[in-house]
Amino acid sequence: QKKNNQNFKKKEFIKIFLRQTKPEIENRIKQRFDEMLRLGAIKEAENFKKIKVNSMNSSNFIIGIKEINEFLNEKISLDELKQRVIVRSRQYAKRQITWQRGQMKDWKGFEDINYLDLRKKIISYISKT
Repeated sequence: QKKNNQNFKKKEFIKIFLRQTKPEIENRIKQRFDEMLRLGAIKEAENFKKIKVNSMNSSNFIIGIKEINEFLNEKISLDELKQRVIVRSRQYAKRQITWQRGQMKDWKGFEDINYLDLRKKIISYISKT
């Protein structure tokens, strides 16, 4: 089915995106990985390793798989595992932000860790546009 781009004009849309502060992103990355460990990420990586997936399969490049395997093989400590995964996750988040900056130049970005304040900012912007 072919898309018909003539139904809407670009000016009929208000494009907005929500962004987080760098400290908030870093905090969420740390919390998320701690939660993943608590919920069994190490056991899951052990089970994944047993499957013997082709080394070029994209699932082998999931952030944390390589690091958890290094931990399981006693090449790194638990603290080093956490640090490496957090660093790789931050690098990935930075690439996403860089992509966003290039692809969403005409979008209006909003940032606030308080949901109600963020909501007020967005509603105010939309009502003025």
